[in-house]
Amino acid sequence: MKKASKSYFVWLIILAGLYAILKNALFGVLFLSSVVMLFISIIIPRILIQFIDICIEVEDEAVSRTENIKCKICIKNRSIFPTNRLYVKINANNIFFREKEEFYINVPATIRGENCIYFDINCEYLGNVKLEVVQIIIRDYLNIVTKSKDINKTIDIKVMPQYIKNDMMLEQVYDEADDGDKQVLTIDSTQMRGVREYVEGDSLYRIHWKLSAKYDEYMVKEFEMSMEANTVIMLDLIRDKYEHLNDVIEILYSLLIDFSSKMAKGFTIKS
Repeated sequence: MKKASKSYFVWLIILAGLYAILKNALFGVLFLSSVVMLFISIIIPRILIQFIDICIEVEDEAVSRTENIKCKICIKNRSIFPTNRLYVKINANNIFFREKEEFYINVPATIRGENCIYFDINCEYLGNVKLEVVQIIIRDYLNIVTKSKDINKTIDIKVMPQYIKNDMMLEQVYDEADDGDKQVLTIDSTQMRGVREYVEGDSLYRIHWKLSAKYDEYMVKEFEMSMEANTVIMLDLIRDKYEHLNDVIEILYSLLIDFSSKMAKGFTIKS
């Protein structure tokens, strides 16, 4: 921009010098035309920036890591001045991974009209992405003046992990769980086998109130016992390096889906 500005002012000085030396009306006309163009070029962005409205939308606020975020930016121009040198500055911030990308989208503005541009953003990292429209920037036709206006509109997008189907990995987890974890007896509260008299230490939640009223003494429910194997999946997120964390989270996500589909019982997640 500085080079273009210097070049244009050099051009004006040359025209003024030629007109002063040669007294040629052509150079005088060229000089005056160039001055008028310079004035128009400076004043239009200052006016235009006040009459521009912007709207941003996304197709889906939750996408997987393999999908692009499909965005739409609409510029509404309420003035009589068009421009094809309007740019929208957008930041995409991933808070968890501390990753930030900047985008400059060119959206031409028509006379008293609206123009929409569609574009995609590729997110490499999982987590919440904050999509922020930071500024509108307008440059003049001579590339001398740049005017900007702060916008600060945000949209929160969730980048979800991708399911990875791996039966061998799941079988290995089951084998390790069978070898290392002990089976324990637990009460199946859905299967009642009978009632008996209350004994000190019994839970009040197991009292059968209707039978207790009938026999005029506390009666408690007895339930069937079932075998349960505890499987614990632990995810360590206390790391400074996130090089492979995307893959780790997707593996964990896939395991949880597989466990659920096979109706595995009694696993807890610690992070």
